[in-house]
Amino acid sequence: YINLAGAYMILTPNNPKSAGISRQINATDRQDLKNLLPKLQVPKHSGLIIRTEGAGKGLEELQWEVDHLTQLWKSIKTATKNQEEHFLIYQESDITVRAIRDYLREDTDSVIIDDLETYQKARDFVSFVMPHYLDRIKYFDITEHSLFAHMSVESQVKSVFNREVILKSGATIVFDAAEALTAIDINSARATRGSNIEDTAFKANLDAASEIAVQLQLRDIGGLIVIDFIDMASEENRVAIEKAMEKATANDRARVQIGTISRFGLLELSRQRLMNSVAESTGRICSQCNGSGTTPTIPTLALKIIRQLEDSLNSKKIKGDITIQSSVEVITYLLNEKRQNITEMEIKHDIKITLLPN
Repeated sequence: YINLAGAYMILTPNNPKSAGISRQINATDRQDLKNLLPKLQVPKHSGLIIRTEGAGKGLEELQWEVDHLTQLWKSIKTATKNQEEHFLIYQESDITVRAIRDYLREDTDSVIIDDLETYQKARDFVSFVMPHYLDRIKYFDITEHSLFAHMSVESQVKSVFNREVILKSGATIVFDAAEALTAIDINSARATRGSNIEDTAFKANLDAASEIAVQLQLRDIGGLIVIDFIDMASEENRVAIEKAMEKATANDRARVQIGTISRFGLLELSRQRLMNSVAESTGRICSQCNGSGTTPTIPTLALKIIRQLEDSLNSKKIKGDITIQSSVEVITYLLNEKRQNITEMEIKHDIKITLLPN
């Protein structure tokens, strides 16, 4: 089926049964939208899916977008008439238009663009689709400073790639992605140095809840997520952290379901996977550690060389003198700690083993 996405809704031509309302919308707004839907003039044989951004919108705004998407569908159908060969019917909007369509909301103060052509394209789209937001599209002249430097965005971008995020309280948040879930650990560090450990733990967890909600969106983390909060004895404090987490994720355009903090201090939540995470889309598994995050120690590598050498000599896979090349650290360890093993193999197999640092 064809889906035409707008800022507040998705039009589904030839699929009237696909009508629905985003699960992210609360009960009150959902009921208001249910009352508005029958009043919308929707094309025959078409369905409407109200996006999260459609919450709180009036009949006029919603109808305006229905008309816009309907006109888009008509232009697509017109373009296909009398066309015998394969050709491009319609192309999804570029990243500028998609970003504005998906992220420009009521709580967005401004959209700042440092490229004049992109700025004009953004203004054209907003003036046509949501003109009431036109004054929020602003141009930034990069004559003196880059936009990222001027707005201190670079530090936020760097934080996305860091495993550890340091909070103002001194506590740290550590992100570890596994195959089945993402584990997030809050470490007290200097945060619990106070007369009232329960209170400082609560404040650190409160700061962490707010920052985690931001990082989940910045990193595009989806799926099952388990957060290990700093232990709190107070049931009231645990409930407060749960509510803080719900509030912090309320504006997330991905659907977030939050559980309760267990007696072990663990909070489970799931976040809708809208796309690959930043780590998945910008990186690849390390060829040295295969994604484990660790590499073998010097003694481990040295012992591995000894075992492989013994196995090859005993099975007659190699004959004659042998030269082993490895890092300076490994060769030094072999000469200092495993020289006797090397000498015994030379005598046993009547060969010469040369160790060369590489």
